[in-house]
Amino acid sequence: FITMCTRLQQSLDEIQTWNRELDARVQARTQQLSILNAVALTVNQSLELEDILNHALDEILQLTGIDVIAIFLQNPVRGQLELMAYRGLSEKAARLAYQVGMLDSSCGGVMELGKTVVVPDISSYRGRGARSLQGESIKSLIHVPLMTKGWALGSMCIGTHEVSQFSDDEQNLLNAIGNQIAI
Repeated sequence: FITMCTRLQQSLDEIQTWNRELDARVQARTQQLSILNAVALTVNQSLELEDILNHALDEILQLTGIDVIAIFLQNPVRGQLELMAYRGLSEKAARLAYQVGMLDSSCGGVMELGKTVVVPDISSYRGRGARSLQGESIKSLIHVPLMTKGWALGSMCIGTHEVSQFSDDEQNLLNAIGNQIAI
C-alpha cells in the first residue's frame, strides 16, 4: 500500500509539472498571438507606408522586449536597400545595420536567400556596420526578410544588447511579424 501511495504521489507530481509546462507554453503562444494581432491592427490602420512602418516598429518594441529595430525596403529603381524606419539606435548605425551578416551582401544575405539570418555575436565582425552597432552596445542581430508572394521586399534588422541565439520560437514570431509588415 505504501509503494502504491508513493507511486501515486510521483504520478501526481509529474502531472503537475506537465501542467505547469503546458500552462507556460500556452501563455507564451498567447503572447505571440497578441503581438501578431497588435502588429496586424497597426499595419491595417493607414495606407501611408511611413506611418505603417513607424507604428509597427513602436508596437514591436513595446511588445517583444527587443532593443533595436530597423526596416529596409528594396528601392526598385536603384536596386538597393533603403532605410525606411528605425528605433533604439542612431540613424548612422541603423543605416549600416544591413551590412552585418554572414554574406557580404544586403542584410546578411537575407535578400538573396529569402531566409532569416542570425548573427548571434557581432563582436567577431570587423566591418564598418559591425563597429557602428558595437559602439551602440548591440551584441546580437537577426535579419528577417519581409516576404510576400515568395519575394523579399526588404528586411527587418533586429538587435539586442545581450548575446542571443534567437530561439526557433523567436525566429518564427519575427518571421510572422515580417510577413505581416510585408503584406
